[in-house]
Amino acid sequence: MAPDLDDLTFSREFVASLRWQTATTVPQFPHAYSLKRWLPPDRRAEFDRFADLIARHGEPGLHVSTGDRVWVYLVLGEFRYWISNELFGDGAGLIVNRALRELDGREGAVLAI
Repeated sequence: MAPDLDDLTFSREFVASLRWQTATTVPQFPHAYSLKRWLPPDRRAEFDRFADLIARHGEPGLHVSTGDRVWVYLVLGEFRYWISNELFGDGAGLIVNRALRELDGREGAVLAI
């Protein structure tokens, strides 16, 4: 099932509203991330909605930098988004990541926003 117009509008506005931090731990795979906990408590349900949208409409693909792990990627415009729920050092919790889609050359599920 394709995402509806509400999902597309929400996605565009949500990713534009996030604070993005450039990742430095894997310089060979340039990307940025945003933590759920950076959002005020009243906006964290939006993060969950976006994570669910990626899970429902994304496509699995091997991790670009290592090739040994499958992630679910969703392409929105020029970026590929994926969710990580790993605890990095300080117990960051849920993370949304994004990378320019041109960097890995894979197609993935594309939403036109």
